[in-house]
Amino acid sequence: MNEKVNSSWESDISEDKKYDLTRLNSICFVIEYVDTDIDTLLRNKIIVTENVVLKIIYSSLCSLSFLHEANVLHRDIKSANLLIFSDCNTKICDFGLSRTLP
Repeated sequence: MNEKVNSSWESDISEDKKYDLTRLNSICFVIEYVDTDIDTLLRNKIIVTENVVLKIIYSSLCSLSFLHEANVLHRDIKSANLLIFSDCNTKICDFGLSRTLP
């Protein structure tokens, strides 16, 4: 059945619309937009409420806990590597120095 689906799908695309992957000269990454990071908040002296700080800390600790449960050590946690979304959820970035444990 997959052969029929693939062949009918390919027949819908004309020859001039097919892409030649051997001539691919650039790659684009599409990533989600992140509002800011903790480093920017601290440098710009942005005032936040205690509840916002607690939510940022809680979200950051949950992220670290998830990494450690997966036996991943980040090894470069700093304010610039903690991204903050508008709803105060955080994501950890820059895994260049990270290592996994056996």
